[in-house]
Amino acid sequence: MRSVFSNLLLAGDVIYMSRGSYGPGFLTSADIKTGEPMWSARGFPNANFLRADGKLIILDEDGWLALARPKPEGGLEITSKAHVLSHKAWTIPTLAGTILYLRDRKIITALEIGANHTRPR
Repeated sequence: MRSVFSNLLLAGDVIYMSRGSYGPGFLTSADIKTGEPMWSARGFPNANFLRADGKLIILDEDGWLALARPKPEGGLEITSKAHVLSHKAWTIPTLAGTILYLRDRKIITALEIGANHTRPR
């Protein structure tokens, strides 16, 4: 298995990655102990991951941001998804407190993601 983007994310005994070479990628998970693939799905171009509060924050290269819950069998349940960036986004999201920082090739965006906030800063 080959990971395309800069980070892999470990959640329990499951590792999540964006897999492939050039062109469309697959979100994929594998058992960290055996290396065996557990799950794979299309739906995102190449992506980076961040884990917060037991959930995965996914930012793909086309600027789509998603929140997902990892499933015990290695899959992901996407709970929300929004298009937030306009240019190629290859930087891993950064979370400082309740501020999520996202960067594409042109801008840096800060989003307040606390429980009582719904608008960008």
